[in-house]
Amino acid sequence: MGIFNFWKKKEEEKQENSLDFNSTILEKKERIIAKESLVVETLKTKVLKLTEELKREIVVLEEVDLKDSKSDQRLKFIVLENLANYVKSLERLIQDLENISNTKSEEYILEIQNAFTEFKEKSKVSREKSTYLIGKEIRDVKDSIGNFFKDIDDFIKEEGSFFSELNLLKEAEKISNEIKQLNKRKLDLDEEKIGFENEISSLSDELEKVLSSIKSQENNEEYKNQLNKKEQVEGLKEKLKKDLIELKNLVDFKMLSKMYHHDSKKLAIIKEYEDNFSKILYLENVKLLELIDDAKREKVIPRIGELKKVYSEISNLINNKNSAEILEEEKTNLEERIKEANSELEKRIENLKIFYEEEENLINQIKIILEKIDSNYRA
Repeated sequence: MGIFNFWKKKEEEKQENSLDFNSTILEKKERIIAKESLVVETLKTKVLKLTEELKREIVVLEEVDLKDSKSDQRLKFIVLENLANYVKSLERLIQDLENISNTKSEEYILEIQNAFTEFKEKSKVSREKSTYLIGKEIRDVKDSIGNFFKDIDDFIKEEGSFFSELNLLKEAEKISNEIKQLNKRKLDLDEEKIGFENEISSLSDELEKVLSSIKSQENNEEYKNQLNKKEQVEGLKEKLKKDLIELKNLVDFKMLSKMYHHDSKKLAIIKEYEDNFSKILYLENVKLLELIDDAKREKVIPRIGELKKVYSEISNLINNKNSAEILEEEKTNLEERIKEANSELEKRIENLKIFYEEEENLINQIKIILEKIDSNYRA
């Protein structure tokens, strides 16, 4: 596992880098938070200035008198009614702006935008109907709001480097959290890898003992008998396979299917035995025999009996194991388990390699972001 010694060294380097950029992110975050509190205070001051203006303009709107207007009384009533609704919308806007308590600059600006979006939607009709007879007072409100947004836009442009740093910091923190999650997955994967390594080591020790036992028995009679028995079993299996094919051809399933094509139940039996003809070796009641003619049945039944004897002989040879056979089985079983564990280990190694590469890529991304923050700060 030389590659893991290399990765271990790389991991130690990355942990040092991780600590380094985490402390750098924290340092830059503290600086940005300090700046952000000043930005939010400036925004609050601008909001306060607007709300004070709007309060004064509400007083003016409430004093509007249309008695001297020569317009239709019904029109004057509609205008004054909508003016009252417009004033209520302005008061709600002031309340919403004064209730903003967010200490995050971008969220604070978003809440301002949300307050004005709601105000615009709810006051649109009343403002338009109020302007039928009232002009200057409504324009003064519109100008105050317009000047406020221009002031906010200018301020955001002036603080462009701060907002750029803020977004870069968020991106760096997001990537930092991805690295933390990646490290958790890596730790889990590494534990699994160590588990498979230990399993392979333990199984290899067991296999070595079994191989040693097999070697010590190579010259005794039981081991020689086991080899002969193995050859005997393989020979009987080959004979049984060949005889089963001959008997299946004798039955002639194609002809039987044509004969009983009208009977779905009998066709199902034919299909069952055609797909798994070897089941005749261990079934007491072979239903297929009921479907073939007498002449052919007389030939098939004795052949089935002969095949069952061969099958029984193979089973007895396999089941009556001596110590040499038991050791051979243990050897095969251990080799298979080692193969499976190695396969799982290779998957973990490959995944760890991918995780290490992914982590390195994320660390490089953070480095680039931190350099951009430094560049903005110096500018």
